Amino acid sequence: MFFPSDAPRIEDDQTLETHARDFIEAFSHRTGRPFQSRLKIEIRPPANRHAEDEDAAIRPPVVIRMPNNEPVLYLRADNLLGQPASVMEGGLAMELAGMVLQQQPDNFRLNFEREILPLFDTAGSAVQFLRRLVMHLETGLKRFKAAQLAIDAGYGAYLFYYFYHTLQPSDEDRRHYTHLTPHRWMRAMYLAQKNSVHMPLTLIDEMGTASGMREFWQSCHGYLMPEDVALLVELAEIPGRLADRSFAKQVAAMFKKVMVKLLI
Repeated sequence: MFFPSDAPRIEDDQTLETHARDFIEAFSHRTGRPFQSRLKIEIRPPANRHAEDEDAAIRPPVVIRMPNNEPVLYLRADNLLGQPASVMEGGLAMELAGMVLQQQPDNFRLNFEREILPLFDTAGSAVQFLRRLVMHLETGLKRFKAAQLAIDAGYGAYLFYYFYHTLQPSDEDRRHYTHLTPHRWMRAMYLAQKNSVHMPLTLIDEMGTASGMREFWQSCHGYLMPEDVALLVELAEIPGRLADRSFAKQVAAMFKKVMVKLLI
């Protein structure tokens, strides 16, 4: 897929904020969720300076965080200026869909002690490791469901644009994977984090009009071992295979898959 030649581009900070507010209003109207009255927007970093240490944690080009329990939309101007507006809008569709899901907390409950610990006999610091790993698996499943919601609302092509623009792994990421490859547990943690991006891509690839995303992802991640790519593919299949099961049961199934492949 490519960007239409007449697609508007983000020229400056003001244009970035205007497009974001217009998109939030359209998304709110389409989904019946009044985001525009609650959502503060911060652009980081300003176009006239380089990113500083305080911005390092705001890594995604588009992300909503909840400082002081109030939603704030962070937009990285250095990543978005000069790009088609659809790139920012795709990231924003994912984040807004995630906010919709957060308003349904009963659908996303997981009791770690009841659902996960009985599956793996361990104690001490290993329990905390498993908590972190499962947290990443939960994030991947929530992002899968957020992508599903955004696609159902008609924003699938926007997701394609966003992921196509932001998918390329850094050299640091590649080196990190190379160093941890011999260590199966650390590889499991790495893949659980990668899963949070890979899972929603599988939905985008199934849309038909935006096919090829999965192949693009694999071309960007050619450094991963085939068995690790296969594990990510198997994790992405679980929500569809267990569509009638609860969120907790789906996460537990994902954990079992990682456990069998890398933890025992």
